[in-house]
Parts: sequence; structure tokens; C-alpha cells
Amino acid sequence: MPRVIFFSILLLITACENRKWKNPYDPEANWAPSNLKIESIFESKIKLTWNNNSMIRVGFIIKRSINDSTFTEINRTNELSYFDEDISIENTYAYLIRAFTENNISDASNIKKIKWVEGPYILLWTGEHLSYSVNFSPDNSKVVSGGEDDKVKVWDVATGDLLWTGEHSDNVYSVNFSPDNSKVVSGGKDGKVKVWDTATGNLLWTGEHSHYVCSVNISPDNSKVVSGGLDGKVKVWDTATGNLLWAVKHSDDVYPSVYSVNFSPDNSKIVSGEGETKDDTASDGLIWIGRVKVWNSATGNLLWTGEHSNDNPRPYVNSVNFSLDNSKVVSGGDDGKVKVWDVATGNLLWTGEHPDDLYPYVYSVNFSPDNSKVVSGGGDDKVKVWDVATGNLLWVREHSGIVWSVNFSPDNSKVVSGGGDDKVKVWDAATGDLLWKGEHSGIV
Repeated sequence: MPRVIFFSILLLITACENRKWKNPYDPEANWAPSNLKIESIFESKIKLTWNNNSMIRVGFIIKRSINDSTFTEINRTNELSYFDEDISIENTYAYLIRAFTENNISDASNIKKIKWVEGPYILLWTGEHLSYSVNFSPDNSKVVSGGEDDKVKVWDVATGDLLWTGEHSDNVYSVNFSPDNSKVVSGGKDGKVKVWDTATGNLLWTGEHSHYVCSVNISPDNSKVVSGGLDGKVKVWDTATGNLLWAVKHSDDVYPSVYSVNFSPDNSKIVSGEGETKDDTASDGLIWIGRVKVWNSATGNLLWTGEHSNDNPRPYVNSVNFSLDNSKVVSGGDDGKVKVWDVATGNLLWTGEHPDDLYPYVYSVNFSPDNSKVVSGGGDDKVKVWDVATGNLLWVREHSGIVWSVNFSPDNSKVVSGGGDDKVKVWDAATGDLLWKGEHSGIV
């Protein structure tokens, strides 16, 4: 699953007015401006852009509402953009655009609303494409994103400038930087693993799976790439040459699929999470099993296997991670379970649950950097934080939709979550208090 990376706590809300188009020559035609966007935001000005839908317009009327007051005209322009420089971060602003001719005025565009939420956060920049995976470089100078447009894009963190674009032949599901910042790895629906030069965007090498690649990562010592896909394979590659070092199939069952792979912080192990479909001779049908497997990263030898419950119709394992002290693995699956395992022995230490009648699934799990807590997010719309040592549930908070992604801040003090309610929420890791929330125009 994709991870949550956010650039602000600005709340962007899109709304639409009822539209009865009023073209002076054709009352049924649509000539109102559309796709109004807040293109960029600074403390001193806001840039608006929109699309023109009229062949006969003279110009555009910019209307603004302050703190939910009545919309009033603030300017007119012939351009398809406008800078509002008369703003204050103390206020909430909403905008709409109307086209006008010598004799008529169109209906309103969509409305864009912006609110500064308390906190030392400002939207730095926005880059656009529908992204499944985003990550910062370890030196915080760049962001990589992979998306539905089949693109890998690398951006400058300071300016938001697009530095380069690489391509797959289908959706890109997973992207990551190498720890030394020199390379980017990507995996996608085209079954390809690609490694790129971070500085130039040159493609260094390509590896293949026989089905979708769901997860890719680079080892902490930069020497290896691991990939997992719907062909049921875990593959490990030499980062420098692209040579395949080893490959293993999760099982010989009918449909083994690997959804998540990660290296241990000391480079010695790989954890993978998967779902398998196998023949059940007793019922003359199929059963589904979710498994966690830990491998020796040098040899590909299987060290141990843990299972998620098979009493759920589809107990696939969606998310796996190591603790930073290398002592534990956490996994989350479609059986609604959070499980923590001892890395050395494979013993199950404790199990937590996200019970839900409709969506008893866990989509994202992570350890805190100090190894004291686990956070999980699931189909029950809940964010849960657990004590690593005991498995005790410390606190629970909610979204109004499925929680797809959760993580801790590097200083252990905060939890961030992204959900199907289009919200990004930041919580106090100790208390569960909501610190702030931001909004996307789609699932986070």
C-alpha cells in the first residue's frame, strides 16, 4: 500500500454549485469556467488557475469569500490565472470564477476553499499525478512518486520543480530511494523492476516478474534490491549490476501473491507478506492463507514462516515491517489481525485486532523509531497504537473511511494516518489527541 507523505496542513475542499449554463447564444451549452485550482500557496499570495469553456468570453470575474461570508468580486482578468496578494493566514478563503461577455455572465466554476490550520506548517508546493506511492530521499532533498499515469517522477523538495520523469508501460505501485540517495527503484503493473540514477533520471537496469510488482525496496547498505509480486516470487537483485542474486516462490499453492517486502535494518534478513490460494481436498474447493516469511537476504534460505488466520475468507498479509532494533516483525492482514513476531525464533509474541463485520482488514502497520509502539490502520476506519512489549492497546482514533496508511514521525512524537475519507490526520503518539488534519480530493 501506498505510504502517506504530506506537505501541509492546509485544508483544500472542492465543492460545486448547481449549474444551469447560460450561454447567450445556446442556453443549454456549458460555458462556465471549470477545473478551478489553487495552483500554489505562499504566506503572502495565492495563485488560482482554471479552464476556459467559452469561445465568446471577454474575460473572467474573480469572486472571493472570506471566512464563509458572501462572495464578492475582487478583480477581472483576461488570463487563465490570477494571484490574490491581499490575504492573511488568519482567514479562510473561498474562490469561484465566472466568464463574462458584453451582454452576459456565466454560471460559477467549481469552488475552491483554503484554510490555514493551527501549526507551523505551510504548503510548500504541489506536484500532480495520481500517485500510488511517494517517498522522501534520505537527505530530504527530493521526493519520488509513482502513479496511475505509468510515470516515476522525482521532484526538488525546496522548489517543487520536477527534476525528471521515468516511465513504465503500466501503473507504478511502489517507489523508493536508496539509503545513499544515488538511486531510485520502482515496480509496477507491467511486471518490471526498474532502477534509475537519482541525479540524471537515466534508467540503469530493468528486472522482471511474470505478474504485477507490488513492492520494492533497497537494502540499508545499498547493495541489494528486493521485489515482490503477484507471481508469488520474492526476488533479490544486485543494485549495481541488476543481476538476479536469488528468487524464491512463496509456495506451490495455486495463486501465491507477495504484497509487501522489506529488509531488516542490519541487512541480514528480508520479510515478505503474502496471500495464497490452495486446493482444499476436504471441501473440494479452495482455501485462502496469509503468511509472513523471513528469509536470509544473502542466500534466500527460509528462516521461518508465520500464519495469519485462515478463518477469514481472504486473510492476505498486506503490510510487514521490521523494528529498527532488528528484534521484531509486525504484520497486518485481511483477517483483521496485527501480529508481532520474534525475529530470531519466529515465535508469535502477541496479536491485536481490528474487528469489523464488513471490512475486517489491516492495511498498514509500522513500528515507532524507538521500538516502543506499533501503529495500525484498517478497514474498520480505526487508527490503533499498541505497546510493543505487552501488546496492550494504548489508544484508538477514527477516520470516517478505511485507513489505508499509517506511520510515526522520526522523533516518535506523532502518528500520521491517511484514509478513504480523503483526510490526512496527525495525532499525538502518546495521547492520541488530534493535532491537525488536511484534506485531499481523493483517497489518501
